[in-house]
Amino acid sequence: MKIRKAARREIPRLVELWWDFQTTHPPYNPVFYRNKSKAECLRLCQKYYQVILASKNHIFLVAETNGKLVGFIMGEIGHRPPVYRTVEAGFLSMIYIIPEMQRKGAGTRLVQALEKEFRRRKIRHVELIVDKKNRPALELYRKCGYQDRQVKVYKRL
Repeated sequence: MKIRKAARREIPRLVELWWDFQTTHPPYNPVFYRNKSKAECLRLCQKYYQVILASKNHIFLVAETNGKLVGFIMGEIGHRPPVYRTVEAGFLSMIYIIPEMQRKGAGTRLVQALEKEFRRRKIRHVELIVDKKNRPALELYRKCGYQDRQVKVYKRL
């Protein structure tokens, strides 16, 4: 398996993978994860990925096996208020592996590759948000050394 930067020409396939990723989330919270129409989502995602791939603060990596994209990870560099010693932090914003490649090391390799890119950019802390019901993702992140630090709460109005 090869891990590398995503290319602009791959956006159509990445958008398909994103849709697969997105449709796995409604069981965790059907209201929060409710989507617009598939066509609208794919159109918006395509535009978003064009912006992400052009951004210096975003990292978009793919996992490829035998010429086929089997997963991706996205991260970004964010800025915290200047009162903190750590002003820049990395954020792992999204990861997806196709089902037949899950639990075979692809997720771990993508996380490690993203962390390596953050380190190259002098980022020393990485954060992420994961649904507490998403057991496979929680297992992956804990396996990679991530620890619970905060509790994110929300209220529907």
